[in-house]
Amino acid sequence: ARPRLTLMTWNVLARPYTKYNRQHHRANGKVEDPTQTMSRYTMAGEEILNRGCDLVFLQECEAEFVDPAWNIAAGRLLQEYDLFRCPQGLLDGPGTALLV
Repeated sequence: ARPRLTLMTWNVLARPYTKYNRQHHRANGKVEDPTQTMSRYTMAGEEILNRGCDLVFLQECEAEFVDPAWNIAAGRLLQEYDLFRCPQGLLDGPGTALLV
């Protein structure tokens, strides 16, 4: 059998962008509560790890997605994958990223 390359995409929905979904997250502020973000980021990280794809394209990804303070699965993600962010700077705001 020929080797297969597996890939997936995931729209992380960076926390700053949750202001556009305010009617759905029902938090008191414009953006979702920190605990909601932590839950979503951890769930996404665990699902990415469970699927074990070779390439993972992340959309609307902020630096906090790979920060253990915001994502319990972040440490394992960074052990399993190399992270390439675009924009490159941690303070550049949400953008796209690639896990290889």
